[in-house]
Amino acid sequence: MGVMTAYSSHNSKTKTNVAMSEKAISLSDTGIALLGGFAIYEVLGHMQTQCVKQKALIGETCTENYYEQASMGLAFIAYPSGLATLEAPQFWGIIFFGCLIMLGIDSAFSLAECMVTFIKDCWIGLKYRPKTWMIVLPTCIVGLLAGLLYCFSSGIIYLDIIDNYLNNWGMVLIGTLECFAVGWVYKIDEQYEKVGRLSVLVYNIGFVFFLLFGTIVALAMPGKAPSEAALLKEYGTSQGEALGVGLAIFFIGWLISTCVAIVLSKGQEQIGLGSKLWALMGWHGVDDLRTQANNIVRNKEKDGVWVANTWKSEFQALYRHDCFCIAFGFLIKYFSYALLLVVTCTNIKGDIETAYGGYPSDMLIVGQLIFVFMLVLVLIVAIFPRIMYDPFKHSGRDSHLGRLTWMFTPKAC
Repeated sequence: MGVMTAYSSHNSKTKTNVAMSEKAISLSDTGIALLGGFAIYEVLGHMQTQCVKQKALIGETCTENYYEQASMGLAFIAYPSGLATLEAPQFWGIIFFGCLIMLGIDSAFSLAECMVTFIKDCWIGLKYRPKTWMIVLPTCIVGLLAGLLYCFSSGIIYLDIIDNYLNNWGMVLIGTLECFAVGWVYKIDEQYEKVGRLSVLVYNIGFVFFLLFGTIVALAMPGKAPSEAALLKEYGTSQGEALGVGLAIFFIGWLISTCVAIVLSKGQEQIGLGSKLWALMGWHGVDDLRTQANNIVRNKEKDGVWVANTWKSEFQALYRHDCFCIAFGFLIKYFSYALLLVVTCTNIKGDIETAYGGYPSDMLIVGQLIFVFMLVLVLIVAIFPRIMYDPFKHSGRDSHLGRLTWMFTPKAC
């Protein structure tokens, strides 16, 4: 995510077609993932079938389950085993592992670029203007020292563990928080003006609380299946019942929160029920971003200025490829946020119930500490947003201690 943000920061703010870039990136990423999925499952299916046939010839049962391969096992065991069955396996092996090496080098470039862009664009870089090598050198040294962990005999295990906690826990949680920030926090002052602070907080807290509570109930009710037979026979039914209970808790709680928020609404001006509902449930922050993005490349003389929630503009956004339509706001505030939150809880529950990969707890603690460190960094920025500001311009303080105190004073975003 940081890499994508760093790359996008180099785009022109007045010429870049954000909507087109979003569609190109998402469709390309999804297309490559689908293509890779077809290739991988063809190989896994072939290997599983071959194993069954070969064992059947000697009257034995295949005990290998290639479909359970994931992460490191998929890339370095299952797929290379499939390539070994082709003609000229050495050639295909060189091509495959050469691609992995190039991918690793490209990833190293992008990670270094992420750090360089961040430091150069923040107030430290703007104030002191460090040369690029002065940022890249310590970044690479720190990366080298951290990468030494993977050079030992247990390195592949730690790589798998850290990858799990960074991506399955960390990245999904970061995506959840980004959707929450844009959909639920950004432009919240406009909601306060229309229906009052208390009404908005009741609705927002109620939605998040009942979504979390319903998810926890849905995940906790089935419990842990005692055996594979019980899993196949009973777990599906109990899981379905738990899902129904969790959804009922969420929707009933959401409805109650909405009704209470409407009753408590007290804005600066008297508005109707429909306007109150939109003030509470609408995606005002996303609409502001849509308005900015949709007007960047728009021919204002021909098409006029794009305005959110107007019939003409929203109709144009439905069929124009260079615009974000109204569904974008719903996806960010409700669908993507709820989905990512559920996925985060599911990942955490799975790793708590069964130790990831069957690894011992003293090895898992490394990945867990990295996840906690990531979470602490996010919380620091959320609680002290002024650290992202330029203290020389905005603090009004003359001493270094005064600027530092100003930066670490909590302030509402």
